Amino acid sequence: MIRIGLDFDGVVVYDPVRIVRAPVKWFKKNVLKSNTLSFFVPKNEWQRWLWRIVFASSIWPAKGVNLLREMGRNKHFELHLVTGRFDFMNSHLENWLAKYGISGAFKSVNINRLEQPHIYKEGIIKKLKLDYFIEDNLDVVLYLSPRVKAKVLWIYNILDAHKNYPERFPYLEKALEWINKQ
Repeated sequence: MIRIGLDFDGVVVYDPVRIVRAPVKWFKKNVLKSNTLSFFVPKNEWQRWLWRIVFASSIWPAKGVNLLREMGRNKHFELHLVTGRFDFMNSHLENWLAKYGISGAFKSVNINRLEQPHIYKEGIIKKLKLDYFIEDNLDVVLYLSPRVKAKVLWIYNILDAHKNYPERFPYLEKALEWINKQ
């Protein structure tokens, strides 16, 4: 049995807003002088409302969702959704998975409870003893790779396409095909 974990935004669902990651990272590094990996965690209702608006851009299934469904029905694979999304967005996530008929593909759906997303994912990957984890945020990929036994695969975006990482793919389908060949 091959255990595969997948992030949601930018991996299972296409997220056009992820393109702003590079400018945000540049701003944090050059203006705020911060080199630490950290993410904003919404604490009050106003911040949560804003967060829901930002993540509302994740609406289209990623290229490869059909293969994901097939693999979810195959007893050779065990799929787990491991999202850095915060739990106050759980109903949107559940509705999206149901709308596109993907809920049944996953043995488990793991949603963050207001922890730093990269730290949360590290813990879940270890707990589930995943063989592969598919992630779209290069900073998270680089954080996880030396810390987990799972092979971490990266879904890159157009602004990061020039960056080097051994297991890098333009979209979900290519990553899943690569896993199928291993």
